[in-house]
Amino acid sequence: MPADYEAYQRTKSFTEKTVPAALTANHTTKAGVWGVIHVEAGELEYAIEDARLPSHSQRIERLKPGDRGVVIAEVEHHVTPIGEVVFHVEFWRHRNRV
Repeated sequence: MPADYEAYQRTKSFTEKTVPAALTANHTTKAGVWGVIHVEAGELEYAIEDARLPSHSQRIERLKPGDRGVVIAEVEHHVTPIGEVVFHVEFWRHRNRV
């Protein structure tokens, strides 16, 4: 996470049953907005599959409680619940943004 960024918003907690379809399809954050995926219980697959990135930058991570999935601004990604899961996303932006 960039050092001069701060958290400004977070989603409610989602489960495998309540996760919005938009999060399970490839999507991006707005310009300048980073995210942190926090798994509260269970497991979540976090995939960075942005065709604009070199193949070595694309990856799939399996997140468990205590892990952080860092979402880079404007990079395509999606999540997939693995069984029962509870998670939320925290959004970060530059602290001097008005």
